[in-house]
Amino acid sequence: MKWTNCGHEFDMYKDIFTQGKKILIYGAGTLGTELLKKVSFVDCVEAFIDNSTEKQSKNFCGLPVYASFDTKIDFDKYIVVVAVEKDRKLLMQQMRTLGFKDGISLFEYSSFVDFYLTLYMWFSWGKVYFYSVCINVTTKCNFNCHGCLALVPKNKFACHYDSKMFMSSLDSFFQHVDYVDIFQMSGGETFLYPDHKILVDYIGENYRHKINYLYTTTNGSIAASKELMDSLKKNRFTVIVDDYTDSVQEYADKFERNLSLLVSNGVSVMRNKVDKWIDILPDNCDNSHFTEDELVHYYGACSLPWIDLLRNRLYSCTFASYAIRASLVEETPNDYIDLTEDLDPMKLIEFRLGYTKKGYLDFCKLCQGYIAINKFSITPAVQIKKSKNKE
Repeated sequence: MKWTNCGHEFDMYKDIFTQGKKILIYGAGTLGTELLKKVSFVDCVEAFIDNSTEKQSKNFCGLPVYASFDTKIDFDKYIVVVAVEKDRKLLMQQMRTLGFKDGISLFEYSSFVDFYLTLYMWFSWGKVYFYSVCINVTTKCNFNCHGCLALVPKNKFACHYDSKMFMSSLDSFFQHVDYVDIFQMSGGETFLYPDHKILVDYIGENYRHKINYLYTTTNGSIAASKELMDSLKKNRFTVIVDDYTDSVQEYADKFERNLSLLVSNGVSVMRNKVDKWIDILPDNCDNSHFTEDELVHYYGACSLPWIDLLRNRLYSCTFASYAIRASLVEETPNDYIDLTEDLDPMKLIEFRLGYTKKGYLDFCKLCQGYIAINKFSITPAVQIKKSKNKE
């Protein structure tokens, strides 16, 4: 989206998310618990709603549980978020018949979390909430994957980034942002990064209370040191272990040993195996014929959830940031926000929700986009043979 009234693009939500307005979560179950966890940094949930008489007879997560037709609570004072998997459409309709209006006082879980929650937190509680952010600590990797989403094979300037730079960037970021739902440290291959433990400790000691889910990634081919594993456990990181053993079979035994090593040392682990990657390679895409309006629509439709933090700058697209690092596109001020500036919080929120000066990024002309628009897929982690003179 293109800025036309910077700092005021979402003013229409001031009257919807009034100051101090609280939430009723419809669904005293898994999704309801998940939503409560996401917003727990603010005391903004009043109660649960659930049709189970058993749940209504006792508290859930320390909060009362009401029936949807209960007269003990004045529903007019709250917004309702329907957080259930089963019968969601029916329960949304039930709330409509009780006078709740979609996008005003009634919200469905996924759309609320993906979009409205950021606006709700600012207008109702004065808090800057980000759904996700990542730091990519290294562009070096021991794999050389065709179609690498980090564009590692395209990067002739692969390096490990200075941990002090990231510390400064994290300080700048959290001066402006109160809470992040998902924070991810990735690469390249993070277990090659010499200052991995330093950053894990820095994030854990200074900002763990401002992060809900905290991840670091690895391809599972490199064993973590005991010191790193102790740090990951202490600071409550989850290690996402990407399983590429179908394509890189020579690492299969080592992968299982390294995965078991993490688990046996008490590190939280998430094994991630996917059947396909999206293909974003610039070699296969040319959108240079798009008009300005077409590029704005293309960028908006892409809806990539990941933004990138580097050198005190917040980049609106992590793919574009990778391309800049690999010198595939030239960096411009349109790509990022400088966190060292005195920022209007609403401008930062608008940037996070997709606004830029142009309404798109220059890399959009070379990128096939994220999963919402990208229908091209490739087999994960197929290795490109490295030339003899390349590290």
